[in-house]
Amino acid sequence: MTQTPAASFILLPYCQEDTITEAVQSLLNQKCEPIEIIISDDASTDGTFEKIQEVIKDYRGPHPVLARRNEVNLGLNRHIARSVSLATSDLMIWAAGDDRNAPGWAQKVIDSYRQTGAKLIYSDAETVGPDK
Repeated sequence: MTQTPAASFILLPYCQEDTITEAVQSLLNQKCEPIEIIISDDASTDGTFEKIQEVIKDYRGPHPVLARRNEVNLGLNRHIARSVSLATSDLMIWAAGDDRNAPGWAQKVIDSYRQTGAKLIYSDAETVGPDK
């Protein structure tokens, strides 16, 4: 039987080819107990999904990675709902395609969740790219 990951780290990019490489790499670099990484592109019309595939193709780290792309743009709410259906953990950590997350960020969220039982935990991420 496969153990449920401590969290599902979900990245929701849309047309962010200039920042997606750094955003994806920051998820792959997470130093924490096993999590699942879900990268769900909302039918970007630029090279976002191709860059995602390039970054993850040689990844051999401890976290399973699912990269997928919607056939049509669902918009934020339906895209979130679709992504939730893919997650296997009750704890979901969300990020955008222009977020850079420190290597220990996921573990801090996991620890906070376990200590408090909070249904919502907010923490800021560093934005990369021109909108800094």
